[in-house]
Order: sequence, then structure tokens, then C-alpha cells
Amino acid sequence: MTQHSTVIESKRILVALDTSARGRAALEAAVRLAMTTHAELQGLYVDDEDLLRLASLPFAYEIDFPSASPHRLQSVNMERALRAAAQEAEQAFTKTLQQHNLKSTFRIVRGTLIGASLAAADDVDTLVIGQRGRSSRLMAGDQMLRHGVRKKSVVAVFDGSASALQTIEIANKLAESNAGELSILVRSGNGQQRADMCLAWLRQQRIQAEVNQAMASFSQAIINYVRTFAPGLLLINRDSQFLNESQISLIVNEFECPLILC
Repeated sequence: MTQHSTVIESKRILVALDTSARGRAALEAAVRLAMTTHAELQGLYVDDEDLLRLASLPFAYEIDFPSASPHRLQSVNMERALRAAAQEAEQAFTKTLQQHNLKSTFRIVRGTLIGASLAAADDVDTLVIGQRGRSSRLMAGDQMLRHGVRKKSVVAVFDGSASALQTIEIANKLAESNAGELSILVRSGNGQQRADMCLAWLRQQRIQAEVNQAMASFSQAIINYVRTFAPGLLLINRDSQFLNESQISLIVNEFECPLILC
């Protein structure tokens, strides 16, 4: 592992977002990162094909809130709702980027959130996922983002690789730009050795951070940590050997803060 300062290079940032609180938080983080690195920002809205497939089933119903009245799901209504949501997300994205004078593009694709986001991120440096997953705690998560005690904290995962150091540096920049706290979760296994390496590098870079060791499987440890501390952002290096598409999907569906893969 190199012991010198890493260089933050994000020429293209892709943010998958919607109009939820998590989507707004993801856009805010992506804008801060783009301004720091002078990067191009690409907006992405994913029409969830699973929702469209669900709406076509004869036994699919939705429950209105707060009346609790059931209504039959219909494909045409779902299509209309997705179009409206995509337009709203694009308008919010365009307005925000105009305010900051950043170079940007926006596109709408159809697919599953994780699969479409990862496919669209093949030619970018950083992926920010801010769209809703399918967790049953979505409403509670939006409330947490608005009112959570530690909503400004930033968590970075350290797996012992050199690229994870750059992820920590990016996390530190995001924490500093929003006056938040930085926490680092060290991948279990050779945990103490990794923790010592991480602490030594943090001292060298004069970065203040809380360091904790994962005591469970990688994805489950992240979920447990986020459930406990409810951070505002979670960052993981994209090339981590411990992270695959199914684990990303599990994490996105389990927590409510935006995920940044860099």
C-alpha cells in the first residue's frame, strides 16, 4: 500500500437519482464532488422494469396512504407515474446544475436500478446511487435523511487496497464540504493489520476519522453499521474484490443514504 497522498481524479460522475430525499442527497453530494474535481456530471433516471412487470399482474394492488384503500395496479397508470417522476427528476437535476455552472447530461433508461446503473457507469469514474431501493423502510429512511441526528456523517469502507485510500480521501472532502464527521469501516479478515495501515495513513495525511473494524461478512457488516449510525453518505471503492452486483443490490435495498462507488 502506498503511503503518499492519493490524487482525486473524477472526470465523469454518474448519479442515479429520483425525487426522494435520498435522491436529493445524492445529487447534492455529486455536485459537491464535481465542483471539487471539476468533473462532468451525468444524471440518470432508471424506470424500474420490475414495477412495470408488477403492474401488469392481475393480483397486484396498491394501498393509498393515509386512507389505506386498496386500488388495482394498472400498467398505463404506472407508465404515467414513472414518466412524471423522471421529468421531475430531470428538472431538479437541470436546475441544480445550472446554479453551479457545471457541465452535465441527463438520460432515462429502463431496467433494474443496480443493473442499469452499473451498466451506465462503465465509462465514468464515480457512480452515485440515490434512487430508492425496494426496502420496506423507505419512508423511515426519508425521515432519517431530513431529521437524523448524524445525517451529515460520511462512512468510507477500507478493504486494504490502494484504491480504497482514494475513496477515503474523497469521503474526507465530502465530509469537510458539509461540516460532517468521517468514519471508516475496515474490512474484516486481516482486520487489525488493515486498521493499523489505515490509521498510519490517516495520521500521515492529517485526516481526522473514527476507525471501526467489521465483525461480520462484508455486506452484512456494512448494513449493520449503517443501521446503527445512520450516516448521510456511504463510499466504497468500485474495484473492491469483496463487492459484487448482488451485494450492491443488498446494500442499496437495506439502507436509505446514497451509495458512492469510486
